[in-house]
Amino acid sequence: MGNRTEVIQTGRSGGVLVPVVLWSLLVAGVTTNAISSLIGAGGIVHLSAGGAAVLCIVLLVAYYARRRSR
Repeated sequence: MGNRTEVIQTGRSGGVLVPVVLWSLLVAGVTTNAISSLIGAGGIVHLSAGGAAVLCIVLLVAYYARRRSR
């Protein structure tokens, strides 16, 4: 008799790539915002970096909420 191991798939889509990319973009946005504040860059840099960071936070919350509900 052979040993058989069944792998049960959870049906969760996205894998590990989506959160890794979102966390990386979040860190990059926050870092860009902090550095631009230190060097006195214009307001458009602050707005774009802050907007990207907020968007990443919203997408991360939505991703984890959707995964948790399954």
